[in-house]
Amino acid sequence: MIHRFLPLVAAALAWSAVAPADIAWREDLDGALAGARADGRVLFVSVTSANEARSENAVELYGERAVVAQAEHTINLAACNDEHKAKGECPRLGSGRCADHRRNFSTVTESVLITNAEDEVPVPQHLWIAPDGKVLIDVPWEITVEELLWCFATARRRAGERDVEMPEDARPPRRLQLGAVWKPWEEARLARGLTPDELEEHLKRMKGSMEYSEALLADWGRVLFTDEEEAVKYARVQFGALEYLGVDTVVTTLTGIGMNSPPAYWEVLEYFTKNGDVRIRNAAAVAMEELAAPAARKAVVAALKKEKDPAIEKNWLRAAGACGRDDSGVRKLLVKSATREKDPALRRNALIALGYLAPHKTVRAALEDALGGDDEEDRLAAACAMALTRDAAWLPLLEEAAAADAPRRADLAPAIAVLEGANLRRIAEVFGRVSGDESIRIRLFFGEVLPDDAGDEEGGSDG
Repeated sequence: MIHRFLPLVAAALAWSAVAPADIAWREDLDGALAGARADGRVLFVSVTSANEARSENAVELYGERAVVAQAEHTINLAACNDEHKAKGECPRLGSGRCADHRRNFSTVTESVLITNAEDEVPVPQHLWIAPDGKVLIDVPWEITVEELLWCFATARRRAGERDVEMPEDARPPRRLQLGAVWKPWEEARLARGLTPDELEEHLKRMKGSMEYSEALLADWGRVLFTDEEEAVKYARVQFGALEYLGVDTVVTTLTGIGMNSPPAYWEVLEYFTKNGDVRIRNAAAVAMEELAAPAARKAVVAALKKEKDPAIEKNWLRAAGACGRDDSGVRKLLVKSATREKDPALRRNALIALGYLAPHKTVRAALEDALGGDDEEDRLAAACAMALTRDAAWLPLLEEAAAADAPRRADLAPAIAVLEGANLRRIAEVFGRVSGDESIRIRLFFGEVLPDDAGDEEGGSDG
């Protein structure tokens, strides 16, 4: 399969400014797969695009000590679409030759990855493959250190390795496909963000032709998919006039940001958190929940405290949990709402939001109490939260609750399946029903529902 990327401008970056990674990269895909089979080890595959922000961010993470330590347990293969040095080791990836990385890019994209409607593969993309060749985990686009650590440990568990310790700070990625290579949906026409030079030319063209058109919307799509400060700044300035195009256009745009944009675009969403239209504020809240940007925590909490409409307030509660995972103030706020709030809708959404938070004894107590309580919808909200954690330690409680009450087993089954290793989309219907919000959440419920999505004994993961 041939993949047509836009011509990349030669990188002017000083590669020596980036600390070289210590991951040992194998020379080619066939050799890496053979090594994985021979050693009974998971194969980690990195697919990146030179001078593109998401890819460069990922490459920097490969030099983190905790990531290198995880990669010592796996066979590792690097694939990149550009050459940074004609001879010797690649200065960008720390080891291996650029020529090998370029060849691997072609091989992996043709034989492993799946293209979008434009015949391009999403990059960056990270995969973990079992010794028998089965894809265990696929994560396109953004990834953090904590998410890399979770994927390494979870992949090894899903491959059958015993006594694999989950790093304390590890957490699952938002865009996560378990058990298969991710297949871009029909509308997913964006593969990578613009490079800085491409963005400069792109913005010049847009500034010269601001007449509303389909072409302009496509141009905006490329900007909103690009993880560059200049792109975020341009969108923040220009979106002040977005309201003049009508509520439907604003809502569609904010929904698109939640689905596709890098987390940095929370700055664009912040402008709409104070909007007088309830549909716009709702779309902003759901998009903030999707992006889950820690930097947006203060803006989200401020919007939550000012919100007067309970129908929107419940969505700000979830957004607060998504953006405030490690914040003690957010934790206290949500635990209080989950245990003392009289309004059922607010209480249940606070319960769901607890699933976004880092593990804590008060969070666990609140979810256990709700799961064992008399309110059926509260129990389902707690089950959704447990599924969101992807922590298999919740499985015994959920299975016990399902066994004790046969009529509600069908509603608890999706959460149980997720904790056994299924993709999070399994809980989408119950999540929407219990939360009272049917908004599209493609970023959160990302992975496909596969035929064998019931998972396996090692599929659960502690995050």
